Amino acid sequence: MSRGVGFVRRLLLLALVPAATESCLVLSDPDFRGQDDCVPFFITHEAQPLVKDRPRIPENPGDPEAFRGTVPLRTCALTKTYEARVFVDGSFRSSQRVDPNGSEVRPVSVLLDVGQPKLVGGCHFIEVFVSSEFSPSGTDFRKPARAGDLAFILWTFINDPDATAASCGGGT
Repeated sequence: MSRGVGFVRRLLLLALVPAATESCLVLSDPDFRGQDDCVPFFITHEAQPLVKDRPRIPENPGDPEAFRGTVPLRTCALTKTYEARVFVDGSFRSSQRVDPNGSEVRPVSVLLDVGQPKLVGGCHFIEVFVSSEFSPSGTDFRKPARAGDLAFILWTFINDPDATAASCGGGT
């Protein structure tokens, strides 16, 4: 019988320890703010073309004057839709939805006809801004509604046969 009493005492002691210490069991990260507060970012080292490259457009005479770029976007907001805004030389050119795909990484692709309107020969810049919601202010089309909710990438291309990558801020 003493063996059964010892067992009951141990059970009572185990039941009283949490009540006496007023402890709690943490089941999640207390700093986690939720999926809606995730900050999106581009994985720029996987961008095509690389941000350090200065592609020539068109590559060959007769090729279409189009810029093609892709870059992975990482976010923990698996169900959130983002908007990508594309600018050429600082001027708004287009926007597109970046829909969820069930993964933390989703591709953002840019296809721009850079021949219409015709750009002067030289170095040109393509900026891509991605946010879940841009500010409705109307004065800055690049500003997110929530601070930090923004991914950004900058590509440079050349559309002048005499220009070099070095003259556009790139390598030789």
